[in-house]
Amino acid sequence: IPGGIYTESAGSRTYQRLHELARQLLMAGFEVIVDATFLKQAQRAPFLQLAEQLQLPVHILALQADPALLRQRVAARLARADDASEADLAVLAAQLRQIEPFTEAESRQVWLFRAEDLADWAQRLRELAPS
Repeated sequence: IPGGIYTESAGSRTYQRLHELARQLLMAGFEVIVDATFLKQAQRAPFLQLAEQLQLPVHILALQADPALLRQRVAARLARADDASEADLAVLAAQLRQIEPFTEAESRQVWLFRAEDLADWAQRLRELAPS
């Protein structure tokens, strides 16, 4: 996608900054959730390596939905014009083309959440949270 925050260089800067912030917060003793698309293994690897270096547990929450549902949601958001996101249907199409499957090692940390199974999410998220 040309221009805006969806260029490869802008994305790289964003992931680098997220990694820096995650490191700082983890080193200060906080638990961290990094919210990003993480479509590519190269985007996920530094965060997994950080968790390994700090000997901390890591979970990958893979949120998935049928592409038709995603297109419907993006179109509805665009029609409402009440969201700051620059993502349009072209951005969604590019993201869907860029998805790289999880590696075998990553797959061991994946918790899959499908949009169609929304009713089960609360219980599954409780399973992730420490007591």
